[in-house]
Amino acid sequence: MKPDRESIYPLFVWAAVFISQCVWAINLLTIVPTNSVRFYIFILLATWYLASGLGVFLAKKWGLKLLRINMGITLLAFPIGTYLSIKTTKYIKENGIEQLFN
Repeated sequence: MKPDRESIYPLFVWAAVFISQCVWAINLLTIVPTNSVRFYIFILLATWYLASGLGVFLAKKWGLKLLRINMGITLLAFPIGTYLSIKTTKYIKENGIEQLFN
C-alpha cells in the first residue's frame, strides 16, 4: 500500500528547520570577514541547509538522501538530537515515506 501525500507533512518540519539554518548561516556572513576561512564555511553550510530543506520540501529523492545524512549527523547531538533522529528515521521506515520521494 502506497502512503498518502499527507504522511510526508511531518518531514516538512525538518525542511523548515534546514531552511531556517540556511538563513542563520547567511546572517553570520555579515559579521565574518570575506577573506577568512569561516566565510567560506558559512557559505557551504548555507548551501547545504538550503539544498536539504528544498529537497525535502519538494520531495526529491536527493532530498531524502540529504535528510538521512542530516539525521546521521543529528545522532551525535545527544540526547535530544539522538531522540529526534531515531524517531524520524523510524517514521520514514514504518510509513514507507521513500515511495513518496521521486
